[in-house]
Amino acid sequence: MARSWTPQARSERLDAERRERQELAHRIGRTLAAEFNDRQVEGGGWRHQVAPVNFVSVLLTHPSGMSLSLTHEGSYRKGAAGRRLTVRGGYPSEYCGWRAEPVTVGIDTSTESKACQIIRRLLPGYLSTFGAARAMQQRVQEETRSRQRLNRRMQDVLPALRAAPYEQPHADARKQSHWSAAQHRPDGTSAPRAHCSGSVRLADDASSAEVLKLTNVPADLLLEILALVNAQPVLEGRVMPRMISPQRPELPAAPTVIHV
Repeated sequence: MARSWTPQARSERLDAERRERQELAHRIGRTLAAEFNDRQVEGGGWRHQVAPVNFVSVLLTHPSGMSLSLTHEGSYRKGAAGRRLTVRGGYPSEYCGWRAEPVTVGIDTSTESKACQIIRRLLPGYLSTFGAARAMQQRVQEETRSRQRLNRRMQDVLPALRAAPYEQPHADARKQSHWSAAQHRPDGTSAPRAHCSGSVRLADDASSAEVLKLTNVPADLLLEILALVNAQPVLEGRVMPRMISPQRPELPAAPTVIHV
């Protein structure tokens, strides 16, 4: 006959299982970090963190920014297949290139075996891509700072400039901005904020505007804008006469003196 669990007993059992998984995660992370440090993997300095989740999840971190995550993803599988950890290399969020393929190691295998498998099967591919990931991260961060600087300058020139709704969380480094010619007041009236409405989309590195769109542009302003865009400005005006000084007689040639 199946045992009937009371709500309190079920809660206590789940808490005990959760604590057991957390203790297992700490033990795996602590011993594996110590093994990596003993082997001087990438110079040592490895530490471990355990995620506060209801399954085994360990993160090994390195001072260089590298990280390795070990997660128990196959608990629903039967037998030995359900007792394996998936190991992945961590990358900066800015990186969108190729990543090393994850590997699996047995939960119940020794720490030395786990370390050997990770070093042999995962680290070569991970180390070969992590340098490119850091370079891309630095480039993206520099591009972000460039957009922030240009957005501040554009905001000073045109205070009506606003971020697109989908870029609000990162408005200071946004690529897309827009503005409206009229500002609606609470009483229903509107006040002019710009001579026309429009939008602008910056390049990733803020070196140029990929798209500049203007709407409802007055004719006079249109001519001024086109004149600024024209790389070969047209000369305007009329020919005006000017006084020319009278001609002067040509000076006689100086005599040539030959000394004997």
